[in-house]
Amino acid sequence: MTIVKLSQGGLLAFSPINPTAECLALVREVEKDHGPLKYIVLGSTAIEHKVAAGPFAREFANAQLWVAPDQYSFPFDFENLGRGPSGLGRLDRNQLFFGLHVNALPRSSEEGKVPWSEDIAHLVLGPLKSRGGLVIVCACSIRVTDMQICVHTHAVVCVLYVCVCALCVCVWIRM
Repeated sequence: MTIVKLSQGGLLAFSPINPTAECLALVREVEKDHGPLKYIVLGSTAIEHKVAAGPFAREFANAQLWVAPDQYSFPFDFENLGRGPSGLGRLDRNQLFFGLHVNALPRSSEEGKVPWSEDIAHLVLGPLKSRGGLVIVCACSIRVTDMQICVHTHAVVCVLYVCVCALCVCVWIRM
């Protein structure tokens, strides 16, 4: 998980982890110095990230939860019922996000308005589907403009994916 201080006050958490007592204590300590956590961004479809997003968001009820498109569940793909152009269906019906208001993360900062756009640019890479089309791999990179750093959710998924991601991110960083 990466936490970024926003220029207009508050914090953004990218790829949240499980909200253990230690994690919550550390985030609360950062909030004392830099303001409240305003946004939580799930930048991946990978289970190891999305399983923590709902519980983390419940701990920070005033923060907005934004999730990458093309989320899926197993064994039933309930959350993609009614999937629209944003790549999201009824995520509020998913057991991971049940009862939470979920915002669709646009495919890039240029494609849609996000409240942190002054400080952070993002680019969603994917979706790349498995041969059977059952598993969707989707990951997001963020670029913190003031610090000139780039954070990517998954660096290694498969060789082809890494080459495509590395090329996209390198071109994007130079922009």
